[in-house]
Amino acid sequence: MDWTSINNIITNDKVISGFIGLLAGLVGTAIGPWVKWGVEKRKLIYQSRRELINKWRSMTQKASELKTGEGGGFVNYLERHEDFYSIQPYLGQDQTSIYSPRTYIACSTVYPGVLKLIEVINKKEKEWGLV
Repeated sequence: MDWTSINNIITNDKVISGFIGLLAGLVGTAIGPWVKWGVEKRKLIYQSRRELINKWRSMTQKASELKTGEGGGFVNYLERHEDFYSIQPYLGQDQTSIYSPRTYIACSTVYPGVLKLIEVINKKEKEWGLV
């Protein structure tokens, strides 16, 4: 076999398209699961964040049903509630205003800590792109 016949085989369109198809298949096999994993990961993060927001809203709704004068009751309720500990890291400096029983908003029947929680939840919801 001489070099011209080998060169003809290599430059044949069928061989080139077969090689490109094989290469594309290998790349697709390697990248496909990685892309699917990335999509699933984003979906799980979205779902877990949505669940957190729903739990926080439920906790806040129950806390808002407490009477305005029950500052200690409100704080005790939050500290006993399991979902409060998942929102605590996001409160930052706002955490002190939640525990402050002396701050009241005029004409409001809702404890100011509840309003602060609602504000933080809304902020996180926007920040996470859930709105």
